[in-house]
Amino acid sequence: MASRQAACDPCRTSKLACDHSRPVCTRCQARGRPSDCTYRATPFKRRRQSSRPPLETHTSTHSAHTHASSSPASRLPSAAPTGPSPYPNPGYQGFSSHATLFNHIPTDGLEETPAASPTSTSPSRPGRTHSLPGPPPGLRRTPSADLVRRGADTLAQLFSVYNLDTLKSLVSFWLEKGISLFLAEPIVPACLDTVRRPSAQQHQHLSELLFATTARPLDSSQATDAQTFAHQFTGEHHTRWETWAIFFTAVGRATFDIPFFPPLYKDSAGQMALRKFATLISDQCLDYCLALDCLNDLQLVLQVENCILHSNVDGDQSYDAWRRLGDCIASLYALGYHQKIETRLPEVPFFLAEFRRSAFAHIYSADKNVAIFLGRPPRISRRFCHFQSPLFFEANENDAPSVATAPAEGDDDIEAIRTWFSWDPNTPIIYRSECRWAAMCAALKEEILELLNDRRAPDCLQRARAVQARAEAQWAALPPHFKLQSNSLKHHVTTMASATTTPTASATPDPFSLTAAQHSATPAAMTAVVPVGRTTSAFERDFLASVRLNYLHVLFLQRLVFMNSFAEPDARMVELSEAILELVVDVVLMRDRLANSGTNLSWKVTYYGLPAVGILLLAIVRRHKTTSGSILNSHSGQATAPTAAPPVNQSKVLRHLIVLVAELETGTLAKPDEPNYGLVSTATETIQGFLNSVQLMGGGGGGGGGSKGPAVGPSYTGEASEATG
Repeated sequence: MASRQAACDPCRTSKLACDHSRPVCTRCQARGRPSDCTYRATPFKRRRQSSRPPLETHTSTHSAHTHASSSPASRLPSAAPTGPSPYPNPGYQGFSSHATLFNHIPTDGLEETPAASPTSTSPSRPGRTHSLPGPPPGLRRTPSADLVRRGADTLAQLFSVYNLDTLKSLVSFWLEKGISLFLAEPIVPACLDTVRRPSAQQHQHLSELLFATTARPLDSSQATDAQTFAHQFTGEHHTRWETWAIFFTAVGRATFDIPFFPPLYKDSAGQMALRKFATLISDQCLDYCLALDCLNDLQLVLQVENCILHSNVDGDQSYDAWRRLGDCIASLYALGYHQKIETRLPEVPFFLAEFRRSAFAHIYSADKNVAIFLGRPPRISRRFCHFQSPLFFEANENDAPSVATAPAEGDDDIEAIRTWFSWDPNTPIIYRSECRWAAMCAALKEEILELLNDRRAPDCLQRARAVQARAEAQWAALPPHFKLQSNSLKHHVTTMASATTTPTASATPDPFSLTAAQHSATPAAMTAVVPVGRTTSAFERDFLASVRLNYLHVLFLQRLVFMNSFAEPDARMVELSEAILELVVDVVLMRDRLANSGTNLSWKVTYYGLPAVGILLLAIVRRHKTTSGSILNSHSGQATAPTAAPPVNQSKVLRHLIVLVAELETGTLAKPDEPNYGLVSTATETIQGFLNSVQLMGGGGGGGGGSKGPAVGPSYTGEASEATG
């Protein structure tokens, strides 16, 4: 009987047949890796299990999104855990942690040093406002052989389903439209150039390379510029799992803005299949990154972009998108970017500080907006954060703060006082501009949420008026070319023959490649005020609409504080709702002439438009009850004379509702196979039912008080409504 022969280590690990040739088996020779072909001295003897358990086994915090088994994405492998971790990455540790206390213990005997003085009132933070290096190379978490194999299987599977060059053509076409990923915009082209298809025999080698480079910390020292920083995760020998994930995230996002791309899809079914496939690849790559426990700037950006993709793919109400936003918040805290991001030597270069401020501003604003949309508590409190936003404008130190920029009582942060409303008048219309404005509005929304939760406080109405004053001051301080002065975009559409050289997202210089001095010296010609009727950029038009909708939404939420019930909206609330509805309908009608500047069409309609529609329908119901002569008192059960109903331009409102319903029914926002369809269809049925009731009652005419569709602005004081609120 022939004796048993042992397989070499690579064949045994891969569970493949080995021909036992020595010194190198045929399979290892064919793979071009003869040095790896080794044989164990005692191959059939079981290794003794250690009595000491491993310190930690890290599993991915993200699970791959499950799709139908018929989808190409369903055939991809899931992430596997890494080997035991000898040293976890602690991340940022704040003032209450033992690490901060230990930093104050003198290390040179008992002689005190200035940094360790026990009389210091502000504990010094450890250097955690940069990418955390984690453990030294010898103690870093290494991927298991099984995880590397799964990575290779993922690469082999994705190359077998779609042609990589065709996917790159899709992303290139998408970028040419002036659209890109929100935070990763500066690095998407580099990621696009980096991803390449390996030969059929190199998937294992590429997987090993990706894990090795992903585990390598990113250098964020002051000497690093944007190009050097990007070289650490782009190029043939520096590509990382994050690089591939960002590319496939861009593929998934491109399918929303490009309805037909014949080389890849010709109908909605093919479009949806590619979208889900790209989403799962992005998830898989993100899981591999998280398994290594090497959190850094690039990984945070990937998490944010992955979360945005899931909100589009799974729907704005999905739990998965909500959970992934929580993961972004957790990473933000772990990196310490909720604390002040230093820009002075030797902390961090300017471009990277802008990058991190953008990440904080976006996650902060997304937390508030999603919490409001779903009616849930926000998960980031400004009380525990140093509020910061991109496009930092350093005002003159001798300038005294105006009344509009006066800080809240007890706020001694002079830097915040100087820069809260400060905008460089030459600020270009780019993603970071929308990001900063959204964060400023989100800070006001957080205050409004606190007021709505504490309406019995004696100073509640006074604080609500202060919020309104700050909102109007923020709007007034915006650069003129940011402000849409009416509730319509029609005047900002021109033909190509009359187009001017207005700034667009793609024409703007790469902001992350500028130094602080260069940033403040951006030429005014790049951002000249665009006169009405001269705007030609689809990105700009969407930007103008988004900025105004966010401002109107702050005022809308602020009015909720003065309302006794939703069934009794006051005149100011009706005015705001009419303005929001008019602009939302205009955005829907002009959707083909807009480019996503930060929020998509579905979000604008569901987040801004539907609440405004609800208020207007309630106002019309109240007006009908008022004209009927009496209403039923819910407490006494007796008919009583109703209070005066607020004026409603009913004919104009009904016209807008008819247009909105018609667009929603044709699948403008969501088709039956898309996740937001349930949300949109339910709202459409409610509005359509109301319109049918109005038609049966013979309504639809009359001005309801002669309202003329006001242009809401900072001139309003609202004292009359507040007196009755």
